[in-house]
Amino acid sequence: MAKLTEYKDMNPRAKAVVEGIAQARGTDPAGINNVWKALARHPDVMERFAAEMKAVMAPGKLDGLT
Repeated sequence: MAKLTEYKDMNPRAKAVVEGIAQARGTDPAGINNVWKALARHPDVMERFAAEMKAVMAPGKLDGLT
């Protein structure tokens, strides 16, 4: 199992990603889910994954349910 990094222990780049996600969701960054805690050990990957998820979740040709 991947080692999880809590928000308080993340490096500044990982914290910035988590803070952006939390702000968009209107949640506390410390309550971010384990996917992001696992990715925090690899900020480059985390930043790319966050950008890809943002693009995938953006409005497009498919409705939200699909």
